[in-house]
Amino acid sequence: MRNSTNLEKTRVIAISVAAVMLIITGFVQPALALRSATGPTDRAELEAFMDGIVEAQLEAYNIAGAVVAVVKDGALFFAKGYGYADLKARKHVEADKTLFRIASISKLFVWTAVMQLVEQGKLDLNIDINTYLTHFKIPDTYDEPITLSHLMTHTAGFEEYVTGLFTKDTDRLLPLQDILAHELPARVRPPGDVISYSNHGTAIAAYIIEKVSGKTWDDYVEENILRPLGMNRTTFRQPVPETLSANVSKGYTYREGEFQEEAFVYVPLAPVASASTTATDMAAFMIAHLNHGRFENSRILHAETARQMHGALFRQAPAINPMAHGFFDISRNGRQVIGHGGNIIYFHSRMDLLPEQKVGLFVSYNTQGGRKAAKETYELFMNRYYPPEDVQVLTPSENSENRLRRFTGRYFSTRRAHERLTKLGALLGTVNVKLSEDGALKTMGPKTTRWIEIKPLTFREEYGHRTLVFRQDSKGRVTYMFMGDLPYMALERIGMKDSPILHVVLAATAFLLFFTTTVFWPFTALIRWRHNVKLNRQTRIPGLAYLLAWSASFLFIVVAAFLALGLRDPNEIVFGIPVWIKAVLVLVVLAVIMTAGTFIYMVIIWKSDRGSIWSRAYYTAVMLALSVTIWQLNHWNLLGFHY
Repeated sequence: MRNSTNLEKTRVIAISVAAVMLIITGFVQPALALRSATGPTDRAELEAFMDGIVEAQLEAYNIAGAVVAVVKDGALFFAKGYGYADLKARKHVEADKTLFRIASISKLFVWTAVMQLVEQGKLDLNIDINTYLTHFKIPDTYDEPITLSHLMTHTAGFEEYVTGLFTKDTDRLLPLQDILAHELPARVRPPGDVISYSNHGTAIAAYIIEKVSGKTWDDYVEENILRPLGMNRTTFRQPVPETLSANVSKGYTYREGEFQEEAFVYVPLAPVASASTTATDMAAFMIAHLNHGRFENSRILHAETARQMHGALFRQAPAINPMAHGFFDISRNGRQVIGHGGNIIYFHSRMDLLPEQKVGLFVSYNTQGGRKAAKETYELFMNRYYPPEDVQVLTPSENSENRLRRFTGRYFSTRRAHERLTKLGALLGTVNVKLSEDGALKTMGPKTTRWIEIKPLTFREEYGHRTLVFRQDSKGRVTYMFMGDLPYMALERIGMKDSPILHVVLAATAFLLFFTTTVFWPFTALIRWRHNVKLNRQTRIPGLAYLLAWSASFLFIVVAAFLALGLRDPNEIVFGIPVWIKAVLVLVVLAVIMTAGTFIYMVIIWKSDRGSIWSRAYYTAVMLALSVTIWQLNHWNLLGFHY
């Protein structure tokens, strides 16, 4: 166990090194040879550069191990492991042996398989997917059918479904058709409208591959992608086969100054996120795509099909990067970049390809802090080897305040639940858009960014190249917001009924009443008992009325406490419905029953003039608070059992 003082010093030094690296690689003039636009040319220089980044990250972000691979011109250019794959055994990460979990990068294998079957004439990207489905069917919620193109671009219009997305045992590793028939997400918007990233959408595509090919996904991907590419240390199988399992990196969290080894996470929807692979195997996959489907003497796609796969398929708005055929277009610094990220709780990875330069970058980290590190490595790599043009600093235009006020408000991701109890999670990732005093827009999320209007509905980062684009409806009302370099997401403007401020104010007011009720009523009853004060039975509010209102108030306080404690770990829900949530839902039902009784007694006491006017008014206020709380719980799908 490291000394806490030394650890803090080390972290400060590491962060400082990373900061200096960022300054050097991000702002030094392009004339420097190391920042030429030709990309990496010297393996030793690239290794020194990556060593500086990754080793600093391991300390700064408390990461146990990482791996990097870079390919160029059809060959592996650089690959290296950092840190530990197994801290307890002191086993180092090796680029050609250690298997990392690449999570959603697995989806690129699904989309590659889809394109294989398209070029064989077995699949059509533009027909109703119900044509291929047998074990279940997509409901006709909207007139427009869902196609494979919609699935590839995450525009099918499904709600988010995260409950049970992962598991820590093998009991739930059922056939895809059985899982999807039970967990088919609701259709909540027309297909082809906006993007809402969907694991289940990709799983449906994988199931279609199974139906059309007559093979299980594991068999198909091994026969048609992994073996032709020589990816012998890659598998989608769960558990990992014994021949590979000894080299699978452990996953870690970092808590209270120590690394905690975590259990292997299984993915029931295996094709969307279960792949375990090495950096050198991923290099082969990158080379195949950069070489238009060819790797050495093997070909997994025709050149024309590969080009089609890398090309734009859907764009949410002008000035927004498009979605390719499964790939994200994350172009940066004036270069086309396509790729995908992958996050599976403890493992964080990303793969980025520059088709025109025939260069690819793969990074993966085995600890929770790796998510930020992966993004950082990509940005530093791009800024060093493919530097951006000089930034033109923009200033807000005059008299823009009134015109821009229409964009202000809160927005939340379209990737959210609508009909399930996880709907409340949408509020955890809202973005607040405000207007600054000098007429610029500010997005207030994980960080604050200023945006300057460059044309109607389109803004550019004040000191950068990123764009922000809004969409309006036929009546001119702003409805969506898009980030130019994040084509896989969309943000929807929050209406009044979903307003976080509204719900916070209502909840705070209600729970103030609940707290005073649960404390004040027993206290006054105790005082009367101690002083032997008797109330007139004909005029006082019946004891049962007090008991019902008090019980409902107390139950809602318990529900709030459970939610506050349980939501400290939002990842818990991805493993299934925790017992505490089931208990909360039962308590809510009991509270509703108590509230119904409270309402009946409220009517009785007003009709019979029971109690003083103040006691009746307070009782009514409690009743209204109970009713509002029930409305809120129902709105967020916490009334009933919406699993």
